[in-house]
Amino acid sequence: LGVDLSRRKDHTAVVLFNANLELLHVLKREVSRQSLVQFLQDYTAGKLERFLRTEARKSRPINRYALPSTNTTNIIQLPEITTGTFQTIVLNNSQNVVVFYHSPYCAFCHGISYVYLTIARLMHNVPDLLFTRLDGESNDLPWEYTVHHYPSILFFPARRKAESRAFPTNLQLTVNNLAQFVLANLNVELRLLGMLDLCRRWNDKQVG
Repeated sequence: LGVDLSRRKDHTAVVLFNANLELLHVLKREVSRQSLVQFLQDYTAGKLERFLRTEARKSRPINRYALPSTNTTNIIQLPEITTGTFQTIVLNNSQNVVVFYHSPYCAFCHGISYVYLTIARLMHNVPDLLFTRLDGESNDLPWEYTVHHYPSILFFPARRKAESRAFPTNLQLTVNNLAQFVLANLNVELRLLGMLDLCRRWNDKQVG
């Protein structure tokens, strides 16, 4: 359930789970007769806030790319989003944000990571465009931002966060398809910059 018992007295927690709405509520106060009664009264009155798990796992891929032309190493590390940082980073109206939803139990996610990181590297010079990752297994989000399968990639456009787009499930997740998906969701000016950047890098044979 994502409740850290190590920080609780007697390693004990009280939770209420609404199976129909898939909502979890956790008693925040110390367990006592009075707190339990108040907890149940607040639940009945609809005053309890939903409990959201949040955990920032150490991102395994600090990815290194050897550039043939310079024989140097290009390092890219993507921000790992949590429940607590989703609002300030992903819903930042001034920025276009791409989110890669993954799970430690999804074997396919590891293969897709290479494609995603390749595009993030190729387009890292495009202004106001941020590529991020989110461990959906360890971080609960409001239902409108929750995905139902992994891997999933969502694009949250600047100043139009309510118009987020998901990478089509009927398309193969390749470098070309993901590049076209990101470009299609940028405004005209950034789309042109992105296309020029991609063309230059592809011509330089920097795509692995």
